[in-house]
Amino acid sequence: MKRFWIGIGVLAALLIGGWITTTAIERCHAPISQALEQACQTALEGNWAQAVAYSEEAEQKWQRCRDFTAAFTDHDILEEMESLFSEAQVFRQAEDMLSFAAVCAHLSRLADAVAQSHLPKWQNLL
Repeated sequence: MKRFWIGIGVLAALLIGGWITTTAIERCHAPISQALEQACQTALEGNWAQAVAYSEEAEQKWQRCRDFTAAFTDHDILEEMESLFSEAQVFRQAEDMLSFAAVCAHLSRLADAVAQSHLPKWQNLL
């Protein structure tokens, strides 16, 4: 009977750890996605300075949670995000608004996908 309760304790610890990880990843990537979406919108509106500020904010947030996310997420999507952040920086320096907005929109969708992929949804369980 003692082993039964130890097993229940281990399963509960794993469940709680998974829930904490899911919540942390979602809280980390949702603001990145929002900042990149704002950067895209403001770039398309012609407000270049504000678009750059939003993208730099998103990149700083990405740098803070990149290592934590790498521990729990597929690395292919993280490498793609790294590549797109580099592209965004190049377009930002070249002041190419349309290409910059496109990269920010793509990055926003990827950050949102990372956040959504860890939520407890029936699609994620299949």
